[in-house]
Amino acid sequence: MWDLNKKGGRWFECNIRKAEEGKFWADPVADGDSPKKFAATRFSQVKVTPAINDTVIVYYDKRNYAFKGTYSRDCTEKKDGKFVDFDDGESHCMTG
Repeated sequence: MWDLNKKGGRWFECNIRKAEEGKFWADPVADGDSPKKFAATRFSQVKVTPAINDTVIVYYDKRNYAFKGTYSRDCTEKKDGKFVDFDDGESHCMTG
């Protein structure tokens, strides 16, 4: 998570390096920002298939960061669609 001042945070892809026990440096891939140190619990795995009611982190527009939300149900509007209720108040039917 990068920006804790936004509701739900803004999540960026990053390369990680061990800093000390339980903490890692996050080197952002896309935004050119400086590395920041986070606790290991602040990172999320990619390419995990969620179950309904799981917390998810999803890109839903062209911004270079993702948003946190909850996979609440399947949606038929899109092939393999998953309806996500985002922490910032938005809700979208997502694919992928």
